[in-house]
Amino acid sequence: VWALTQAPDVVVVEYGGFVDVLLDGGGVRSAMIDASADTVAHVCAAGNIGGRGKHASAVLAPGETRDMPFRQVMRALIVSLHVPVGADVRVTLVEPSGVEHDHAAGDGVLSTGERLQTWDLASDRAFDVRSFAFQLATTTPLPSTPWVVRVRGDPSSPVTVHGFIRDERGQSRSSAWTTPDERSTLTYPATSDGCLAVGAVTGHPATDGPWFEPLGPEPSGAIRLYSSRGPRINGGHSIGVVGPDNPWCPLGAGDVYPDMPGSFVAPEGAFQILGGTSSSTPHVAGALALLAQAGVHGRDAIAAITGSAIADVVTGAVPNDDYGHGRLDIAGA
Repeated sequence: VWALTQAPDVVVVEYGGFVDVLLDGGGVRSAMIDASADTVAHVCAAGNIGGRGKHASAVLAPGETRDMPFRQVMRALIVSLHVPVGADVRVTLVEPSGVEHDHAAGDGVLSTGERLQTWDLASDRAFDVRSFAFQLATTTPLPSTPWVVRVRGDPSSPVTVHGFIRDERGQSRSSAWTTPDERSTLTYPATSDGCLAVGAVTGHPATDGPWFEPLGPEPSGAIRLYSSRGPRINGGHSIGVVGPDNPWCPLGAGDVYPDMPGSFVAPEGAFQILGGTSSSTPHVAGALALLAQAGVHGRDAIAAITGSAIADVVTGAVPNDDYGHGRLDIAGA
């Protein structure tokens, strides 16, 4: 709210949420983005949950029951199921022991003694959200067999449901669905109609040296495995453009990891490699700032970015749900 009162040319928005958030383009923050998009160029990091097993989907025939299993790696979990608004869908959480908890029954207690929390998030668009959350005690062994989200479809019509899972490792490889769907992994609010969702491609390949190697083996210009993909869970919106993900960036002097003092202390003038769509998005924001300086704003600026993006044999035919309209071309824009 404050930022929009400053008459900005460009706003970068990055929450990276994918549980307990609306992923259908709805909600108050998305509405603010959409309402100001004519004059403000909003750019959003797509997220880093591609290839992480964080999303699963299921198409259910009328009255069909489907099990969606997932494995727990960390102790704290949030699992969110997106169900069509108005659909008569029943969602339950089944413990590895077989004990079942109906979401409609509200909060409960796991068979191991920990509290189970449940809540709903109503959408003004297409998909309501039903969430489960719990944290296993340190004395409770992590289960070796999967949990299950059991979904009973609407008795009168077919439905598609989407599940997202997150633990305390966030977007990293950790707790994941047994049968994931790596499409429709855009995080919030890159799902907003008025926000240019930015994915990530390799800037420097691994052959450039060991500093660049940890981010992955993909060749220069290719989509990163982790880069979130489109389309949005209710369609109508996808990746807008992709940018390079691993530039050298200045690193503040001192402890890099404040919670582990002394483990890695950076000297004055140090640099590091910045990765993720958090790194590709600022390139696009900088290009939008140059366009604003040239008098091009809002949707017109975004159209200049997407209309000039580079498409080739690597991107394939564009627009698509991996590369959007192609790789950022600042000079072309």
